[in-house]
Amino acid sequence: MHRIFAFSFCLLFAITSNCVYGQQRIHNELGFRNDNDVYLMKSQDEYYTNGISLFYKRAIDSMRFSQDKWENKLWSVGAGHKIYNAYTGDIESEDDIDRPITGYLYVNGEMSWYSKKEEAMTLGMELAVIGKKAFGEDVQRSFHQLFGFYEINGWQYQLNNAVGVDVRGSYSRLMFRNRGKRLDIFMNSAVSLGLNNTRLAIGPSIRFGKINRLFESAAMGSRIQSGSHKPDREFYFFYRPQFNWVVYNSTVQGGMLATHKRPVAFDIKPIVFSQVIGFQMATDHVGLNINYIHTTREAVNQLNTHEYGSLGVTYYF
Repeated sequence: MHRIFAFSFCLLFAITSNCVYGQQRIHNELGFRNDNDVYLMKSQDEYYTNGISLFYKRAIDSMRFSQDKWENKLWSVGAGHKIYNAYTGDIESEDDIDRPITGYLYVNGEMSWYSKKEEAMTLGMELAVIGKKAFGEDVQRSFHQLFGFYEINGWQYQLNNAVGVDVRGSYSRLMFRNRGKRLDIFMNSAVSLGLNNTRLAIGPSIRFGKINRLFESAAMGSRIQSGSHKPDREFYFFYRPQFNWVVYNSTVQGGMLATHKRPVAFDIKPIVFSQVIGFQMATDHVGLNINYIHTTREAVNQLNTHEYGSLGVTYYF
């Protein structure tokens, strides 16, 4: 996995090497993220076993919107791939499966608004496919063969193919910041409604260190600016607990409109609690994010809770 990250890191900078590095106006952002339990020195291929995402963001020119209320506006597009296993990637029989096996291939787009009062709002849409057409087996099997890992088994029991669209939105607002501007708390809420993911999430974020206001911070994905303002560098630690009320999860229950969801699909746990502990660094042109994530069980049959690491790299230009 570290070889994949090194390659992706080099590729990210190679793509943007033709940009003018010394320019003052930073209006674009290109990012890469990988989630995997290997970052925790584990190699279990358990539950949400791997995720890769790429995204591009661009700030909207401040002359195109009223600056009385809005400080910053962005749009973004992204694509990614996720792999879900049971408690292991070596499943011998259907009875061994405690969480459905599937890939999740998606593309999305989003608009973001940031107010002078340090409120942030997003509205977006995601199109995704699960099942064999998501290529989860192909990606995982190729990876294991490339690095000489154990032979995976159990993909013959993966969820059936299904396509779905979700509409999603979020709202965040600053609640507290100390006088020294080294500690703050802001509330996050998010909703997703659709055929793949229908859920409501809410929870606070706590940051400590060298932090920026929410409309110019990596915490909200808002370092690129609509105007000519140049955000200060950031270096902070954070903690983000979150309660999730889950109505539908296609990676557990199968496609909502699919006639045949099985061979193996389960009911969901309606309440899921997650915690993220992380570190964020951002300079004028480079951002680095390292997270530890822990989540409670998502499926009623799931034997264990789950934990994994996440590594993100961004380039601002």
